[in-house]
Amino acid sequence: TTTPRLLDLFLKCSDEAEKSEAQEAVVNACRRVREVEERAAPVLAVMPQTTGRNRVLLLDALREIGGSKALAAVVADTKSTDGEIQEAAVRALSEWEEVSAAAELLGIARTTHNPKLQVLSLRGYIRLVGLPGNRTAEETVRMYGEALTTAKRPEEKKLILAGLSNARSIEAL
Repeated sequence: TTTPRLLDLFLKCSDEAEKSEAQEAVVNACRRVREVEERAAPVLAVMPQTTGRNRVLLLDALREIGGSKALAAVVADTKSTDGEIQEAAVRALSEWEEVSAAAELLGIARTTHNPKLQVLSLRGYIRLVGLPGNRTAEETVRMYGEALTTAKRPEEKKLILAGLSNARSIEAL
């Protein structure tokens, strides 16, 4: 396929505009793969030898590609010793398209000592809880409750209350 060549081009780009276009092309090529779990394979293959800005951009690409293998790779980078990569991984999880990243985000929000990552992960969790899904209203209320016990700032507590107002449940009231 063309994906490995696009990835090679992406990794070699020094111009940020070209790199951004190459990243978009990689994501689009990966999305064409029918089997969701195989979509991220080319990106995952180059991740071990990728560092710095390229790794940050590939984490964002994995977010767009999705799937459990991509999610696992992003989650692994939330434990990186490189602060920029760790933040990029948490940001990617916070913007994940599926609720599958919610548990990881809540875990980060509860355990991190970094205030920026705590806020970022909790806001991402709250956003994911608000996405439509196959959950009952009671389950959604429980998830918001977990966020409420984790929230430290009034800003996140207000987001949670706003989310609860959309939950059609007596428990939300």
